[in-house]
This record gives sequence, C-alpha cells and structure tokens, in this order.
Amino acid sequence: MTECSINFVSCFLSLLHYDDVMNFYQIFKTLAFKLDPEVAHEYTLKALENFKQVSKWSFPPIHTSLKKYSLKSGLLKWNFPVGIAAGLDKDARVIDFFHHLKVGGLEIGTVTPKAQQGNPKPRIWRYPEQMSLRNAMGFPNEGSSRILENLKKSSHSHLCLGVNIGKNKETSVEKTAAEYASLYETFHAYANYVAINISSPNTTGLREFQEAKALSAILQAIDKKETPILVKIAPDLSENQISEIVKVCFDNKADGIIATNTTKIESMGPGGVSGRLLTEKSFKVQEQVLSLTKGEENFSFIGVGGFENFEQVKAYWKMGGRLLQIYTSFVYQGPQFFYQVKKEIDKALIQYQCNYLEELITLPEFLKKS
Repeated sequence: MTECSINFVSCFLSLLHYDDVMNFYQIFKTLAFKLDPEVAHEYTLKALENFKQVSKWSFPPIHTSLKKYSLKSGLLKWNFPVGIAAGLDKDARVIDFFHHLKVGGLEIGTVTPKAQQGNPKPRIWRYPEQMSLRNAMGFPNEGSSRILENLKKSSHSHLCLGVNIGKNKETSVEKTAAEYASLYETFHAYANYVAINISSPNTTGLREFQEAKALSAILQAIDKKETPILVKIAPDLSENQISEIVKVCFDNKADGIIATNTTKIESMGPGGVSGRLLTEKSFKVQEQVLSLTKGEENFSFIGVGGFENFEQVKAYWKMGGRLLQIYTSFVYQGPQFFYQVKKEIDKALIQYQCNYLEELITLPEFLKKS
C-alpha cells in the first residue's frame, strides 16, 4: 500500500458516519488483517499520526470525567483503569491520539539508547482463533534521542505516560546496568514512570537480568529521582524467582512491578506469545505479586497479559489489582474494549449506587457477583 493509498482510505473513512465504533473498527480490521501484521501496524500508526482529525472523529473520548473512573496504585494515578502496554507505540508517535481517547495510561517503547532494526522479518504472527499474537521483534526503535524529541512534542496531560526502556542487542553484560541508568536519566523528567524491561524473550540473555544479583545491579546504578521505577517481569518465572524479584525491588527502593511480558511457547516457534494463550500464566504471576506486595501502599502494580473482557478485569480487581494494560485485545477489538469497560462500570455504579470507581471496587458484593 502506497502513501496515496493511505490518503485515499483515510479520506474515504472520514466520509462515513458510523455511530457504532465497533462496526467502524471491524471494517478497518478486515482491511488491516489482509496485510502482513507488521505492515498493518505501521500503516495504522501512520494514519493515526498523519490524519489526527479523522482519528479523533472516528473514535470519541472514552469518558469526560477525570475523577469518576480514576484509580490509584501506589504512586500512580490513572483517570481510567485500562491503558495501552508497551510495544504498540514504540517510538512515541501517536501519544496525542491516546491522549485524546483518554485511556488510563500509555507505555511507549521499548526504547534503547541507540536506534536498532530488531530481528529479521517476518517477526509478528496472528492467531485469530486463539485471540493471540506471537512476536519476535527484538526492540526495533528509533533510539532514545529521536524518541525523546517525539515525546517533547506530544500532549499527554489526560494519561499516565510510561517509558519502557531496554538494552541494545550488542550491549555487554558488564555495560547493561549503566545503559539502563542512562536511559532513566534521559526520560525521567518527561514520564510519569519508567519501566525497566528485563523480560522480553526476543533479546538474547535479557531475561537473565531478572536474577536477583543482576537486577540489583541495574536498580543500584540508577540515580533515582522522583519519577517511579517499575520492573516488568516475565510470566515464565517460578514462584521462588518471583519472590526474589519482589524482595530485590523492596531492598532497592523500586516503586512497582508490571506483570507480565509475553510468554515463550516453544512449539509455536521463536518469540513471545500474547493474548488469550498468555492469560492463565499471567494471571497466576499477577496473583502472586499482588499477594506479596499487599499492604505496601506506595508500591505500584500494573497487570498486563491476556485481558479480553470485563469479567477478567473484575477478577483482577478482586485479587487486589487496579491498573491494567492491553495490547493484543487492542489489535483484535480496537478502542471498543475501552468503551465496553466504561459501559460495564457505568452499569455497576448505578446498580450499587456508587459515584466513583474507587468506591465500587471496594464493595465485596460487586466483586463476588459473576
């Protein structure tokens, strides 16, 4: 598809009048799913980046209240409980769109110090029957300097902005901690939190930095400012490994954990799997981390991995979670996921006679009802 084709499609869509956002997105998805996944992703970003008014018309804001739907976890406060996970906007190109949409949070990246191409293509695969994706991207991005420029030009007052940072592929083990420290120094003043990505399966040796000594070295190398540091972990860890990571975070004054990254399923091929095939693993890790950090009022937690409906969101709240991110569900459902969550929250607020989501999720009768 050429740039002219993108212009034609965008102009055509601007003439349509769909009241139902789901129908609009299904038409878009039908076209996009005829393309290679990475090509479709790139054209989507171009459309959102270059045709902002069309995008805003097509997808109205999820909500207008900055208090009604807000939730707090540790040091983080979101104006809506659901946000976008890292990987969708790697280079901070479409922050304005998600700011307009009023999602709870957006995590850009993964950002590396130097620009890199990532792994050879093809490197994204769809599994529609399982509502899942597999990616072997390897942190392709434009590098920290270019991404910082994009970030400075964006508007994001309505959302909590996270910057997900990672090492360059060729960086040695000995220089890795310093690289994370440098990235934190670059982005801390422009983000609401910085996420330490040590859990992608697509950079050789990266997951070894989840080991206690290696993670401690990274956290100790960072000259910590007010901006919170969260550690993003894998779903393929043992219970003992998870306990060790939580202890390292406490001992080194990390501010939270994001659980989880994608999972490795060897029979499917290289890369990490997200979506429905990840849900069970991710849920178990989230449950353990929330149990280990219960009562730590200043410790933030973000759940990610396989959320695809409101009942799963409720189950997450029931076990103590609050803020959550989606990626694969955004690919398959689009903004409709956010609208549906809002609709269900609104119904529950009326049913249980609550004014705010903060109040609603403390009610045992709401959480126990299926």
